[in-house]
Amino acid sequence: MTITRLAEGIGTVTLRRSRRARRFGIRVTLFDGVLVTVPWFASYASAMEAVQRNRRWILKEMDRAGEQQRQFGAHSEGECVTRAHRLLVEQGDVGTTMVRVRSGVIAVRYPRTLHLDSTPVRRAIQSGILAAYRIEAHAYLPGRARELADRHGFSYRRLFIKDLRSRWGSCSVVNNINLALQLMRLSDDLVDYVILHELAHTKVKDHGAGFWRLLDQVSGDARGLDRRLRKERLWE
Repeated sequence: MTITRLAEGIGTVTLRRSRRARRFGIRVTLFDGVLVTVPWFASYASAMEAVQRNRRWILKEMDRAGEQQRQFGAHSEGECVTRAHRLLVEQGDVGTTMVRVRSGVIAVRYPRTLHLDSTPVRRAIQSGILAAYRIEAHAYLPGRARELADRHGFSYRRLFIKDLRSRWGSCSVVNNINLALQLMRLSDDLVDYVILHELAHTKVKDHGAGFWRLLDQVSGDARGLDRRLRKERLWE
């Protein structure tokens, strides 16, 4: 069940009840605003109290999400918005917003009844950019991971590229590595850092001192790179 409530100083909050959840989960998404997962045994009133307790963090995340929203409405026709794809956006005699990614072009067409900065158009732009990132990630990340593993003496079982929304990468107990396709948004040194972070987990599974010593040896500045990565935001 999903309902909405107004939170003072925040605005509309969407509450979604879940039988799986054991505690409140609060997320600020790019287009859907503040989402709160409510355990089945908890009241909506207590969920709103949790929202107010986290008000400062929510407002900070809303500012970041708002800035990213504005970016989707600020692209010029023909502008390169990924490493290898240009964005073309145009109005047309179509009934719904359409997206096509082909030959290095993200083409978005939207009805004349909509504005460029409307949510459906911005969602379409985001969808097209993510599709382009997927293409670029599959072309770049597997080879780069093999190169870094060979250079630093790591080995892993399999590598998967996924549309992760909560982390940039992960390493399983059997040394399968997952990488987020949104890594293609980041600079080369941060991409390498995420790959090396997961490769280091093939030898050290926790985040203890030994892990950070190993990661620092192979990355050169593990803590500094980690601080930079934490400033980046995965799209939700």
